[in-house]
Amino acid sequence: MVNSKHSTKEQLASIVSPHKSGQSVKEISRIVGLAERPIQKWIKRYTDGDDDRIPDYGSRSGRPRKTNERTLNIIRRQVEVNPRSSAREIKRQSFIVG
Repeated sequence: MVNSKHSTKEQLASIVSPHKSGQSVKEISRIVGLAERPIQKWIKRYTDGDDDRIPDYGSRSGRPRKTNERTLNIIRRQVEVNPRSSAREIKRQSFIVG
């Protein structure tokens, strides 16, 4: 199933290739399991492109993470030990600065 906001190239290919072979939006909708409107949107984006390749939207920009991998592992371990601990308790037990 394709998520209309966060789609991979493979998911978009499952929409575009049936369209290229002449299937209707309604048929593609039934196959993919997505409403017709998002399928129409992705087909429009594909056909509006300069070439016949499936668009690659890449990773989204956004705010950088404030935690590094080490800190995330510490938090995961603390939550595994005590799933009902609060963020304040985890911070106190882990000596996380911030």
